[in-house]
Amino acid sequence: KKPRYTGLRIQYGVREAGARPTGCEEEVHQWFGEGVYALTATYGGLDGNRFEMLAVVFRDDSPVAENANWNPAEVKDSCLERLQAAGHVEEVLELAK
Repeated sequence: KKPRYTGLRIQYGVREAGARPTGCEEEVHQWFGEGVYALTATYGGLDGNRFEMLAVVFRDDSPVAENANWNPAEVKDSCLERLQAAGHVEEVLELAK
């Protein structure tokens, strides 16, 4: 079967720990904005280092090629703009920066 484009897009990012509020490192947080869902969490990594993850899910009816050639800075900027426009809280915005 040929894959069918669903219109759901997922952007994700990983950074060194330190942007999420102190005390929530053991929690996974879900955030719901206007048409944009975000998930944040802190994970352990190599050599005991900790990292924070942000996954952003949104609808886009314009299909793009799978694993399209993309510019990380442009993706970061568009993700941050999308989160701001959706009304996400500062915790999510700080992690996206």
